[in-house]
Formats: sequence, structure tokens, C-alpha cells
Amino acid sequence: MQSLVEATPNRMGATYLRAHYDTLHPEGAGTGLSPYCTKTLLPSHIRDELLWWQFLLRSPFGRFSRMRRSATLCPNWGDGSGTGTGGTLSLPDQPLRMWQGQWDPIVYRFSSNWKELKTLLLTLEQIKLQGGADVCGTTVFYLTDNSTTYWIAQAGHSSSPCLHHLIWQIKCLELELEIHLQVVHVPGVVMISQGSDALSRGVWVTPFQSIQDQRMLTASVFAPIAPDLHLIESYTRQWSLPPHPQVIPWDSEWVGSDLLDRFNVWFPPPELACQAITFVLGTWVERPLTTSAFFFVPRVVPAF
Repeated sequence: MQSLVEATPNRMGATYLRAHYDTLHPEGAGTGLSPYCTKTLLPSHIRDELLWWQFLLRSPFGRFSRMRRSATLCPNWGDGSGTGTGGTLSLPDQPLRMWQGQWDPIVYRFSSNWKELKTLLLTLEQIKLQGGADVCGTTVFYLTDNSTTYWIAQAGHSSSPCLHHLIWQIKCLELELEIHLQVVHVPGVVMISQGSDALSRGVWVTPFQSIQDQRMLTASVFAPIAPDLHLIESYTRQWSLPPHPQVIPWDSEWVGSDLLDRFNVWFPPPELACQAITFVLGTWVERPLTTSAFFFVPRVVPAF
């Protein structure tokens, strides 16, 4: 099963093997054949993890290295408040849809992180209900103001049993829908402007409300930061970086020789950040003592 870990979303299979391995190979059990000739009592949580593997191996779904429609982006927003949940759906060739719900009283005892992660699960269930076949093979963005949801979705597991069960359901639904789920953290004020915050509190979004254009608002989330000399100066002072940096335009031709023996500052959009960092590293190894760079990349880590 270890060889199949890469076929699981976010390598979740490794999470469902770690406790099993530690139980079969306790510290001091020795090496060689002897540990395999002993009997071990499997706790209930390990049996549940093996059932997860059983579900994965029996299901016709799997993780794709690249979705066939990965360039088709479906931005969806969701917010879970203390009393309710709601969000918006943007599916291919369909108008913007809104949904909302109210928590049962039994849910009130759960944490705010549970409600936010549950909202993500409910969003995927709404996508399946409204047009599961339309999103097959696409990249589905889920924008939330809860940083815990972001980190758990990135890791694929949680130390909290309740949250771990939710992310298990989310990842299984991701496999079933055959999508690539990408959770993006945004500030809470953006959720208010977008309207999902109101939906979670039972208020439907209408044309009479001062809600920003959905396309423009979503585009602004992924837009690069505009070069700011005051921001650069603040960071150079805080981290004792070299003065007089060179700002590199991300949308111009990248020339490696222009980066040598200089302190370079980049403001790339998130989708180009990896390529820009890789390019700079390839140049930096030529003269590592005199070449340096600093990157301002929005929406990669949670905003505070």
C-alpha cells in the first residue's frame, strides 16, 4: 500500500499507514523476520484506516497527475458562521448560484473550525448536486476566510478526530467528482464584500446590496501585488537586507545575467511564483555570495 500513496489525494494514504506501521513495528521489537512472526492487536482507529484503504482500492476513482481540463477554473466561495452556512457556486457555462442553510441546534457545540470545514464539504455536495459532470476534470477553487480550513486541506489530515473525519469525506468526494480542489485563504473583509458572509447569516444577496462584481473580485484575489517602494523599504530594514534593490517586472523577459551581483525584488502572481523562484535559484547558484532575491507572493500563505 505504501507504493500507492502517490495515487491518493495530498498523499493521504501515508497518513492512514503511519499508525498501522507503528503498531506493527513498535520500538524495540527488533529487525528481520521476528516482528512479522508475532501477533498484534489492532485498535479500532487502525481498522478504520484500513477501511479507508479498502474504499480507495475498490472505488473506480483515483488521483490524476494532471486533470484533462485543469485550465478550467471554478471559483467557489463559502463561509460558516455560528448559526448558519452558505456560499456561491461558479460552475462552467452556468449562472452564479447561491446556497445557504441553518445549523441544527446539535451542531452549536462544535467549534468554528468544524463549521468552516463542514461548509467546504457542503459546497462540494452542492457542486455534485448542481452539476457534478460539468466540473469533471477541472480545477475547483474554494475561497474561505478560515486559515484552519486552508491548512487542513493542504495537509489532507488533522489531529482532531472530528476535523479529520471531515477532511476524509472531502477528499473522497474530490476523487468522486474527479476534480483538483484548491483551497485559497482570503481576508474576512473580502468575504463580506463577496456576499458569502451574509449568506451564512441567512441574508440572500440581491441587486440592492452593494456587492462587488464577482468576476472582478475573484480576479483581484489572484492578482499580483503592485510594486511598493515603502513595502520594500520596510522589509529591507526589518531583515537587514541589502539597500537599493532592483525590482524585476514579472511580465517582462527574464534574463539571468541581469540578476547577478544584485538584490532583486519580485512581485509575481501566484501562478508564476514557482517558475520565478526556480529561475532565480538557477541563477543564484552561479554567484550565491553576491546575488539575492526577495519575493512578495499573495495568497500563498494565509492573510492576517
